[in-house]
Order: sequence, then C-alpha cells, then structure tokens
Amino acid sequence: MSGYSGYDKPDFNDQQTFVRPPPPEVREYLVDALKKYGTPKGFPHQHLSAANVWLSLQEEMRENERPHWQDGSKVAPGHWKVPFIDRVLTALSQFQQLGDAQQLHVVDYIKRGYPYRGDSLEMYREVIKNTDIMNEMIAKHGRTTSGDIPNQLPYEYTSMVGKAMREQISKMISPLNRTGDRP
Repeated sequence: MSGYSGYDKPDFNDQQTFVRPPPPEVREYLVDALKKYGTPKGFPHQHLSAANVWLSLQEEMRENERPHWQDGSKVAPGHWKVPFIDRVLTALSQFQQLGDAQQLHVVDYIKRGYPYRGDSLEMYREVIKNTDIMNEMIAKHGRTTSGDIPNQLPYEYTSMVGKAMREQISKMISPLNRTGDRP
C-alpha cells in the first residue's frame, strides 16, 4: 500500500526530471488523418506523399501559428500547442467533405494564389472575389517601399469591402427574417 493518499501525491518534478519532447511534426498528423479518412481524389495513394501534396498547397506557417509550449500542472508536464497543425488539419477535413469536382476547383484556385483554409465554398468564392479586389487596388495604387499595403487604403477599396460585408451579413440574417422567428 502506498505511503500517501491521493491528495498529497508528490510533485511530478520530485519524481523525475522532465525533458520536454520536440514539437509535433505536421506530416505525422496529416498521415494519421489520411489513413483514417482516405486520400482525396487526384492525390497520391501513399499517405506520406498525399500529406506532402496537401502541405504544398497550404500557406506558410505564420508567426502566430508557431509551436509553443503550454505549461501543465504539478502532476502533468504540459504539452505543445501548434495552431498551424490545427489549421492544416481543419482545412483538410473540410476539403475532404467536398465533392470531386469541387476539390479540383479548390486546388485550381489554390494554385492560382487563393489560399484555402477550410471555408465553405460560398465563403471561398468571397475570399477569391475580395482577393481580386485587393490585388486590383494594389496594382492601381502600389505598395510601400517595404512591400506593405499603404496605411491609407483608397476610399474605393474600403467602400467595396464594406459593401461585400453588408451583403454577407444580410445573407446570414435574411433566413431569420423569412421565418418570422425573432428573439
């Protein structure tokens, strides 16, 4: 029988020295997901090759998506948080729910420079439309010498974005208006 009750267990660090493991590898998670749910049509049948194709279609990891360690408690050492893996897996999951023709459509637009983050097709069309508007504004008004978009966006662009946002909000609200169910 143990010399302590469940309430006064020794500290995790008292028992052993904890060595933080390396951050998880995104390919391992992708391979596991592809094994579980299958590879999308048009992708290689080998899971690692399919994972590499999917990664090649994704945006680069942003600064806020880098691995970071989340501390645990006295009895649990903590774990890695990797927002990049979450984004890539979510996008893959949503992509796999699309039909074959829709998947080909999305891959085609990714290759043209329109990132896919697992949005619905309706939202993805809006991303494409607004990306085109932004690119048109950049072509028309340029960038700063550092490559950034100027802080003072032209009124023309901001009014187009505002109009697109109002259209999306009205689409989301209109089903509520039709049913007559209001809070």
